[in-house]
Parts: sequence; C-alpha cells; structure tokens
Amino acid sequence: MKNGSQKYIWLAGLLLLLVLAGSSGPSGVLAAEVPDSSWQVQVLEVRGAVGSSADIALDAAGHPHVAYSYDGAAKSELKYAYFDGFRWHSEVVDEAVSTGEYVSIGLTADGQPRISYFHRAQTALKYATRTANGWQTEVVDGNLDRGRFSSLVLDPISGIPNIIYYEAQGERLLHVQRSGNQWVYKIVDESASVGEDAALAWGTGGILGASYYDRTNGNLKYAQWDPSNRTWAAQTVDSEGDVGHTTSIVFDSEGAAHISYYGTIGADNVLRHAQGSGTTWTTRTVDSGIQMGTSIAIGRQGLPVIAYRRNGIRLARLVDGNWNLELVDGETRLGRTISLAWDASSEREHLVYAEEGFRDLVYATWGPTWQERVLGEGDRASLVVRNGQPKIAWRKSDGPSSLVLSTASSGSAWSEGFIRAAPGDSENGFVVDENGGHHIAFYQSTTRRLFYATQVNGLWEFDEVATLPEGTLFQPNLRLVFTQGDPAIVYTAYDGSVSMRLVRRVNGVWQTNVHSSAAPLGTEPTFDALVLGNGTVVISYFDAENGDLRLASWNGSGWFDSLVDPGENGEVVGEFNALAQGLDATGEPVTSQVLAIAYYDRTNQAIRYSHNANGQWVTTTLVPDAGVLNSLDLAVAGETHSLPYVAYGAQDGSVRLAYSDDDLQTISKEVVAQESGTTPSQVKLAYDNQPRLVYRNGAGAIVYAFPTARTAVPAAIHNDSGLAVGQLAGAGLDLPVCLYFFVQPKSSKFAPDSTLSRIAQFTLAAPLTDGAVMQEMTRRFQQSAEGQRYIDLFTRYAQEMATIARKDPGLVWDGYRTLHNFMPGLEAWAAGRGDEIPVTQEMVDQALALWQRIASASSPALATVINAELAETHQLQDFVDRSFEDWATDIGVISAANQLYLPVVHK
Repeated sequence: MKNGSQKYIWLAGLLLLLVLAGSSGPSGVLAAEVPDSSWQVQVLEVRGAVGSSADIALDAAGHPHVAYSYDGAAKSELKYAYFDGFRWHSEVVDEAVSTGEYVSIGLTADGQPRISYFHRAQTALKYATRTANGWQTEVVDGNLDRGRFSSLVLDPISGIPNIIYYEAQGERLLHVQRSGNQWVYKIVDESASVGEDAALAWGTGGILGASYYDRTNGNLKYAQWDPSNRTWAAQTVDSEGDVGHTTSIVFDSEGAAHISYYGTIGADNVLRHAQGSGTTWTTRTVDSGIQMGTSIAIGRQGLPVIAYRRNGIRLARLVDGNWNLELVDGETRLGRTISLAWDASSEREHLVYAEEGFRDLVYATWGPTWQERVLGEGDRASLVVRNGQPKIAWRKSDGPSSLVLSTASSGSAWSEGFIRAAPGDSENGFVVDENGGHHIAFYQSTTRRLFYATQVNGLWEFDEVATLPEGTLFQPNLRLVFTQGDPAIVYTAYDGSVSMRLVRRVNGVWQTNVHSSAAPLGTEPTFDALVLGNGTVVISYFDAENGDLRLASWNGSGWFDSLVDPGENGEVVGEFNALAQGLDATGEPVTSQVLAIAYYDRTNQAIRYSHNANGQWVTTTLVPDAGVLNSLDLAVAGETHSLPYVAYGAQDGSVRLAYSDDDLQTISKEVVAQESGTTPSQVKLAYDNQPRLVYRNGAGAIVYAFPTARTAVPAAIHNDSGLAVGQLAGAGLDLPVCLYFFVQPKSSKFAPDSTLSRIAQFTLAAPLTDGAVMQEMTRRFQQSAEGQRYIDLFTRYAQEMATIARKDPGLVWDGYRTLHNFMPGLEAWAAGRGDEIPVTQEMVDQALALWQRIASASSPALATVINAELAETHQLQDFVDRSFEDWATDIGVISAANQLYLPVVHK
C-alpha cells in the first residue's frame, strides 16, 4: 500500500486546479433571506485561523482599525489591520509564541492604535503601542493567569489606558490604569466567580462602566468606577435565567449605559439588552434562537444598535421603542467573535467577525458600493494599481498645465509628483514594471516631440523618441509597452492620412516602423496595444472605413494584419477597443495564452467581447443594452480571459462596470457613478484584486473610483509586498500561482533562477511568495518518478475539474480558502523547515469535506479515484500530526533542508 503522504500531494495539486478553474465567490447565503445590497462584505484574511479574537475601532476620518489574533500552522501572533482611505494594510504586532487572544483596541486622538491582549504561553496580560519605530509590547500583569477577557479604553482627554481583565486563578475581575511609567491595579469585583466576558466603556464625568458575567449565580453584572474616590462599585443587572455571556457596553450622550449580552432563559438562547443609569436598569429580550456573540454601539439618532449571530450576522436597531432586525451576512458558518463600531459622520456601521468554517476574518460596512476621490481638474489619466495603491499619471489643468503623477497616500489625500510642464493634449502611457520602476510616454505639442521617461532615484530622466515634421498632427491616443525588455510606443499621426506607427528602442536607438497596410483609421482613431510572451506587439484598432475591428501585429521584422469582427449586415463594430491577455484554464492545453478584446458595437449600442481560441475569434455580446458610449476599458481577473471586467462611460451620465465571475455564464453590472446633466469620459480600468477606475467627470475633474468592499474578493490584505507584476496584489494566492504546480514544465513565464534566489534568502521576516512556493514544489516533484506521476494524474483530470468549478463558484471559493490554510506548511517545506509544521485535524477536516463535495459532482472515473485515495488514507486521518517534511521524504522528494543553493552572480 502506498504511503498516505503521496495522496496528500496529489490532493493538494487538485486543490490548486480547483482554484484556477473557476471564479471566487463565497456561498452559503440562506435562500429565504438575502442581505440588503447596501451591505458591503469583504474577507480580510484567509491564511491560517484568523479572527477568533478581533476588535474594531474607527479613527476621526471614519477609517476602521482592527486588532485580531492569527493562528498559523507554526505560530500564533497578534496582528493589526487598518484602512487608510484607499486600501487595507496589515502588520504583525507581537509574534511571540501563543499570543494574541482576547484582543481589545483603542485609538489615540491622532489615530494611533493601542491594544490589550492575552499571551496564552505566559498567561499574562500584555499591552502594545504603535510608535514611529514600530510596535512596542510590554507585560502589564504576568501573575496568576491574568489577562483573559481584556477590554481597553483610552481616556478621551489624557489618552491614559484603562484595562479590565479576568484573573482565572482567583476568579475575579481586575482593573489596571497607566500612571506615568507604572501600572496601578485595582480589584473591580471578587464577590464570587466573576469577570468572564468582560467589557469596558467610558462614560461622562470620567466614570468607567464594566459589564461582565457572574458565573456563580448566572447573572449579568455591572461595575462603575468613581474617579473621585477611585473605587469600583458592583451590582447585578439581570438575573433572569443564565445571562451575561459575551457582554458589550456603551454609553449614550445622556450618560445612560447600554449593555448587550447573550443568555439562556428556559430552553431558549436569547439576545438581551439592558439600559440603566448605574442604579436602575431596564432589561428586555431583543431576539431569540441566537448563537453566542454580541457587540453594541450607539447609532442613528443616539439609539443603540447591536450586532449578533443568528444564522448569519445580524443587526438589531432600536427604533421608536421597537427592535428592528436586519441581516448583514447570511453565511451561516460564523464564529463567536463580533465587533461593531458606528461612524457618526457618515452614519454607517462597521463590523468585523470570524467565519468559523475556514477561520477567516471578515469585514462589513453599510454604505455605497463605490467610493470616489477627486484629484483635480485635468485630462488624459492613466491608472496603475499595485497592492491596492493607485498611481495616476494625468495632465493637470487647474494651475500651470503639467504632466503629474499622483499616488494615493491616506484618506482622500494624494501625493503629487511633477513630471513635465505643458505636455500637450495627448494620452500618456504610464507603466509600473515588475520591480516597481515607473515609466511613461507622452507627446509635447509645443515642440512636436514624443518622449519616453523613466524615474531614477525619484527623478525623471527623459529620452526624445521622435520629432514629428511640421504639419504632421499627433492623434490623442498613445500606448507604452515593453518588448524583449525595451520600451516601445504605439501612436497614430496624420500627414495627409492617418497612419499607425510603432517606435521602439533597439540597442539604445529609437526606430520607427509605419504600418502602411493598415486599414483606414479615421480622424479619431481608437486602438490598444500589448505584448505577447514571444515579444510580438499586437494592436487592436477600428477600421473606420468598413466599421470593423481589426488586429495588427509586429513581430520584430514585419507587420501582419487580420480581421477580428466584421460585424454583420453592415454593423459598425470595434470602437473604443481594449486589449487584455489571459490564461485559458478550460481548454487544451490548459496553459494556453488567450488574447481578448472588448469593444463597442455602435449599431446595436452594445459591448462585445472576443477572445482567440485555437486561432479562431469567439465573440460574445457582453452588454447588450450599453447605450451610447464615449469610452471603454478592459481588464481580466486572475489573469484569465474568462473573467473579464469592462468599465465604460455612457452618454446618460453614468460610469458603469460589467463583469463575469463565472466563466462568461452570467454578466453582472454595476453603476460606479451617475451624473446629472454632464457626461463622464476617458474611463480607464485596472484590476488589482478588485476593479479600480479613473475617469474624467463632466466638470473636467479626474476622479478615482474603487469599491468599498466586494464579497467575492479574497484576502485583501495578506501580502503587502513581493508580488510580481500581473498578480492579484494583496490576494496572497492568485490564478498564476495556482498554475505553478503543474504548468511550469510547459511554461517559461517565470524565471527559476529568480525563485531559487528568493528561496535561498528566505527568512521569517521575508516570507516566500506563494508563486515561489508552488514553483519550488513543481521543481522537486519533477525530480522523482512518483512526484511526476501525481503531476500527470493531476493534469489528466484538469478539464473535468474546470467544468465542476465553473458550475459551482462556491466550491472554488472553499477550495481557495482550504488551500490557504495549507500554505504556511507548504511555504515552510519549500524553505527547508517542513519538519516544524504538522497538519492539524482542522486542516484535514476542511480538505475531507471539500473532496467529498468534489467527488459527488465528479464523473464515475474521477469519483472512483478520489474515493480510493481517501479510503487508503482513512479519510485523510493518516495525515493528522504528520509534518510536511515527513510526507515529502516518504515519497522521495528532495528536502530543501538538504540542498545548497549557490548565490547567483552577475557580471
């Protein structure tokens, strides 16, 4: 009988295929209930077990800050994430072993986070402060198992921290307050076994109020701090049934305390609300049949709102004396952790909570689907987004006319860098390369010169590309691409007729090639350009004479021109065309590159989408009712052509987005912006884990638009750096990464020397990218006959797995999340530390449930293979508590720990 470790590797490979084969989108919304569409939900982190303890606070601008626990395969740590107005960032606060439980976060007046938490290994209460030099942590109380159920508030005037927490050995509730460089301790309540599920809030007049559970009597209790005599006074608030679990407390503007809590009354599990002044309390049941977990805030009109669990995440709002109940997230596998914050300025809630099935951290907010940031009056913007951070090159017109580069900094702020004065009325081609280098091409009408510029050490260096003869008119369009590492610029010019031109740098010299046989381009030519993997430049363009869409290509020595879409019965098609290149994960070979074009069908006022499959163009009407358009742009998600995103500006004053996340089976449409009496134009689109847009509004201002949160977006904050160009920045794992495992033998897209160099330099402070891990897995598996067998087996069922995934996007999402929980172990194995990380029972349970679902949807042949593999490993139980290194050794795969990588030397 084969060793069980062999089955794991094959199963891991099929997990990868499951992810690549379809789209991402969580499932599980109850059929009977659908959340209001104004709830924007986003998974913040998927790797490992995250968010079993989490807390949220809002800064003065209404931006969320989240402290949360992270339980990885090899470590448990405290993490911190925040939204700066444009994107999410994540940081490690404390990576000590077994830390980060019972977290509570507060913000200083200037928005700096402070966090209290429990260090399980030390059984100690800890406190973390973020400074200019990073995070500083300290032990506040390390005696007698103290620190569980910590709750932190900062004095709104002095910023002094106050923390309440539970002492397990003495079964009592304690309070600690900073005084200078010392911590001063007080006993809140020790009358019985009290203090679990504690929460703390700041009231008026310097008082503190604490809610907590009295285990001895099964009651909810409240204690109040009197600053005048610095003592605590405790009282019972609710004694009906067993009540007082998962308490949360807040004070309203009148000084009344509001407490939400969970309890059991009779046979029912109930959400309760208590309101009082500290002496008299009113209690009532808000909802029944709930699961444990509550959080309360003061919301609209100064009335309480409570977040809680009942078949999903819900809100209860007190309106006219009655509780109105609302579904936020219908996913039923949600954990105990819930934290709610209210932004009074925008009147909306922010929540974080745990997803229990895959142990993921989720964020939700109420509000518009799209947010906008205005840069200023201008024209011809180009957009690049990396790790959620937009960079926009545009021609500024409010002030001295100039070409500038704006980078999102925080909030609504942009840092603006000057590139060149008076660049002329032309598009600018802005590119950020895989190393983060900035490049731009533009035309300067005052000198009739075409320029290419690159940024070196923060300064722009300019190269004159061409000078147009007097009388020759430069057309507005321009594209900058790179072929064989050298820049090339595509543009059109009029000198009696409009011609398409490609100017490229060869051995340091700029050479111009004119496509003399191109079809007539018209007076307002529209085209787009990109470079294929073999260095060929391809250009989609509109044949203005015949109303057709065509494709031109330059292979380094000559031009080739072909017809893409001739339209039918005289239809005018091909305007506003935009190109993208993606991997085909559904055909043979699985790894083929596909060219795709989105364009306007003027006759039918529709948007068409064509992709080249096996040398033939396949055309789909993506948006049949688009209306009259003035601009359009295309991007693809996950680098696959079957997940297109098309942004467009319409004459009805709207900017819209159309996309498919299920392999073109259905098309979703969203209104990004709607103007009245004016027409937005010049829409540009980038896809970086989420779609992002820039456009020129009807008032002449450049506007950047991005989604508040998107349910189908995975892991928005996982990797803040280290991703190659084209990957889903921030996603932690994207489709090219998934392809590593089985396509590397057929593809030279990724340089192995670069990967080996990164593996050799691996440290805990600089983890491997997911792509590097998968590529190293492929390399080692190819070195053993048994490893190659699993690759072959995996590839054999690629087509069927793709079909299964397309039919069930929820299965794809679950496969993605399951794989992410395995990735820390795979990363350690690739870096030579596979013996440090075991497979847990939880990981095996997730994988087993997934494979049973896949088998039930498979053909008899694939189902037989899967079930046989599962049976031979006792339903994967043979893997529990075995290290990744053990598995690899058992199947004869070379260990990274036994390899010596020589440094790569360049002359």
